[in-house]
Amino acid sequence: MMRVLFVGDRFVAGVGDPAYAGWVGRLCAASRADLTLSNLGVRQQTSVEIAQRWHAEAVTRWANDAPYGLVFAFGVNDVVEQQGMLRVGHEESLAVTRLMLSQAQTLGPVLRIGPPPVADSALCARLQGLDAGFAGVAQGLGVPYLSVLGPLLRHETWMQQVALGDGAYPTGEGYAALAELEAG
Repeated sequence: MMRVLFVGDRFVAGVGDPAYAGWVGRLCAASRADLTLSNLGVRQQTSVEIAQRWHAEAVTRWANDAPYGLVFAFGVNDVVEQQGMLRVGHEESLAVTRLMLSQAQTLGPVLRIGPPPVADSALCARLQGLDAGFAGVAQGLGVPYLSVLGPLLRHETWMQQVALGDGAYPTGEGYAALAELEAG
């Protein structure tokens, strides 16, 4: 059995999914692998906030007798504007990501999944730069990176589901589309 820890924000948590599975639950179920998953997604958290908590939460879930991996997925909250400023600046977001991934590599295999799009086009434009930066950080560390921003911007179901909700979160159909993309 493999233990997989999913670390991230509201999208990892599956906010908006009436089945409470999100993409994490759907992806693991579709894999039919012998997995134990731990969902460490927290709504509204930025990369800085995730960096402050992930390691302590992760090590409490380790078992010496089972292999484990870590999946990191976050970024949308970093580019949200509050009082005219981004919640986390571009360079700080990349530096924090580099630190998290470097630390995680000492614990096991790591995968980084980029942020998904939302209905706000200005926010999506900021996400494009951040997504490219995240990809560069991951590549520099030898961590596999899956960019979902572009494919989901062109995915009718994802964008419809986001628009029907609050502009950020999809419903179950949207999360199913994301899980399908990730299963690739």
